[in-house]
Amino acid sequence: TSALDVSSQKALIEMLLAMVEKKIMRGVIFITHDLPVLSMVTDRLAIMYAGKIVETGPTEEMVNNARHPYTSALLSSVLDPTEETRTKHVLGIPGSPPNLGHPPSGCRFHPRCSFAMPECSVKEPEFLHERNHSVACWWANDHAFETVPMEVNEA
Repeated sequence: TSALDVSSQKALIEMLLAMVEKKIMRGVIFITHDLPVLSMVTDRLAIMYAGKIVETGPTEEMVNNARHPYTSALLSSVLDPTEETRTKHVLGIPGSPPNLGHPPSGCRFHPRCSFAMPECSVKEPEFLHERNHSVACWWANDHAFETVPMEVNEA
């Protein structure tokens, strides 16, 4: 949807959701960085980084309680135009995405992660599942589903 103007985005999303509602389609997969749009039209999210899913769960829970540092960083990089957040500083994600031809060993996000631990660069994390929320992160596994502090982006 990023190449579309706002009116076209809205029309396309409304058309797709109407098709789901009328049972013409069973569901829709959106691939986008436009988290505000996703939060309005999805029940569940799967967050990918460098070709790997790093977190999945109900949309509202993930937006309010991100467990993976990349999910938190992605949410922090979105400008919220509401009155009370107009002065919010939008945080970028430090570093650059990896070369997918030669991805880093272990967790692909570890070179950019403020919470990286030694095992992050050695072994790819396994998913920790709790109810219907899953996260693949050594830090999150050690912190038993704590929400990632927002300073993750201040590296």
